[in-house]
Amino acid sequence: MVWFSGNCSPERYSRSFDSNFILGDGPWGPSAAEPLKENFADTIAKGKVTQASVTHILKDRTVLIQKLSSQTTVGKRLGLRMMSVYAGLYLRLCKHFKDKTKQIVLVITIYNWVQASGMDGKKCSVWMFLPLVFTLFTSAGLWIVYFIAVEDDKIFPLNSAERKPGVKHAPYISIAGDEPPASCVFSQVVNMAAFLALVVAVLRFIQLKPKVLNPWLNISGLVALCLASFGMTLLGNFQLTNDEEIHNVGTSLTFGFGTLTCWIQAALTLKVNIKNEGRKVGIPRVILSASITLCVVLYFILMAQGIHMYAARVQWGLVMCFLSYFGTFAVEFRHYRYEIVCSEYQENFLSFSESLSEASEYQTDQV
Repeated sequence: MVWFSGNCSPERYSRSFDSNFILGDGPWGPSAAEPLKENFADTIAKGKVTQASVTHILKDRTVLIQKLSSQTTVGKRLGLRMMSVYAGLYLRLCKHFKDKTKQIVLVITIYNWVQASGMDGKKCSVWMFLPLVFTLFTSAGLWIVYFIAVEDDKIFPLNSAERKPGVKHAPYISIAGDEPPASCVFSQVVNMAAFLALVVAVLRFIQLKPKVLNPWLNISGLVALCLASFGMTLLGNFQLTNDEEIHNVGTSLTFGFGTLTCWIQAALTLKVNIKNEGRKVGIPRVILSASITLCVVLYFILMAQGIHMYAARVQWGLVMCFLSYFGTFAVEFRHYRYEIVCSEYQENFLSFSESLSEASEYQTDQV
């Protein structure tokens, strides 16, 4: 059984479901539940009410409700009413358990059923699109830079076995975006990507802040991603031929701290386990982090040996793995909604000493 997560008590869900049982008139109102009550009464009389039996019945009802709700808007409304009827009936079974622990377990089972049915009324947050936009926009922009450079014969294609006549360089990303017009697109894409990565870093830090006991790992993830974003601005604004040293520093910051960020976020994902999706999201992130680390090692080895064609291919694969990793944050961002609160600044606040003096004067006047 999957246990519910959150700060709400089982008793709260019990009261919520109990109130939802009063549905009013209609095809799924209380009158429709009378035959079901008789069946439950027989089950109770036979002493067959267990958590396993209720869970099995709930799974059958889930299939029916999901089929009903997936058809039309009217079907979804009927599915909601139907779910409320079943939930109310099952909660009444709790009263037949003398053990309070079994009552709470049964309430949790019903709550999990509501979540699994997809009928709890929750929608995905629009913030889930931010990592997806970052991934799609950046990857599309970099491939546009690549095709511009290939079209202008600045680099040879990635699938070429040998250099074409007249082509100057290997298809590294930095070389592809080294000269206009590709350099203009490259700088714009990398700067926008750095900004979006910084926003993702801050939102991720805020998301995990109340959930981690030791904040040092969360802070380390924020700092590492901020440094990687800063490195992206360096390699995007300082082209390779204009200032090679600063460009290489930016590349090292991006790849180095980016790899560190991937491992930190993978560890946090498994540790925090948001909405019981820690393993579902954490294992792919561990695999991507291992792939990124392997690509970084291979990239520098091939560069040192002068095997530029394979080094360029590894570099493109490395960047695509990075972008895919950032896209996975959409899974957790869909559960959260972020707001920016703006309040008016009050300039006429009294200082602490002034407030004490006024309070003493008031007391003197009263005496």
